[in-house]
Amino acid sequence: MATSFSESLRTPQVQGLSSENIKIEISDHFTCLLFQQLNASDMIGLVSILSKLSEEKSEEKKKIAQRSKKIIELEHKGQEKLRQISELERKDQDNKRKEQDKKRIIDENKKKISELQGRDEDNIKKIIDLERQLADSKSKPIINNHIVSQPKSEEIPISITVPFGSYIKKEGEFTYTSTKDDLKTFPIDQYIALGKFRFFGVMKYGPSVPFDGYPLNYPHNKNCMYFRYGGEVKQNGKSTEGNQRIIQGDLITLEVNMDIVPRTVRLFINGVLQPVYMSGIPDSIQFYV
Repeated sequence: MATSFSESLRTPQVQGLSSENIKIEISDHFTCLLFQQLNASDMIGLVSILSKLSEEKSEEKKKIAQRSKKIIELEHKGQEKLRQISELERKDQDNKRKEQDKKRIIDENKKKISELQGRDEDNIKKIIDLERQLADSKSKPIINNHIVSQPKSEEIPISITVPFGSYIKKEGEFTYTSTKDDLKTFPIDQYIALGKFRFFGVMKYGPSVPFDGYPLNYPHNKNCMYFRYGGEVKQNGKSTEGNQRIIQGDLITLEVNMDIVPRTVRLFINGVLQPVYMSGIPDSIQFYV
């Protein structure tokens, strides 16, 4: 149908037609152009008809030609607008696709950064663990069958200054016997900052635990680490287990090493070194019982 109509458009049929018939002819042409979506080349016949009409002497036919030309111009403008809209839609789709590509690349980069950060954190943890193991290996004494030989150390002068209380002291000795079941702490006056020594209790130098105080009670537990009879180590309310249980008759010794960093306190039960120990103690300490 489109082909036959195109042929009819290319064959002007103006002569002998009345103005009304010309209007009907042109109207039929425009109707087919609009609804059959013909190409611009198919309008050659219509343009020819309009050219013939413009040469007519009849004023009405000339008006018909002028109106028809305006319709053709509007049709051309409409097609140009459609082409512009189609081009804008294509550019909009291209921009959306580019934005999606950018978002995908950003998400991939974020994922890579997160993976690298995780690897860095793992590496930092490994470095810290290796440094801790190196420090521990430097500070550990040589152990044969878990029996550690007695270290050679110089004697330190001992003096104990405590208020009067429910105890008796043996003349000429540092032997105190409690006469009442209550809390008592006997600090050694001398402070320790260098060397390697063994004693029973260790606390931060200064007014740390009063005579009637208890190392595990607040606020003294912040400045004291405590080896308990159950085999656990307590400090600031936190407990770590792993040592041998202490029973009546055991010989208990604490060994401090102030010459290494971090400074350590290790527990011996009947001369046997226990696995759980303390590190990072203050740079000056006191012994106490």
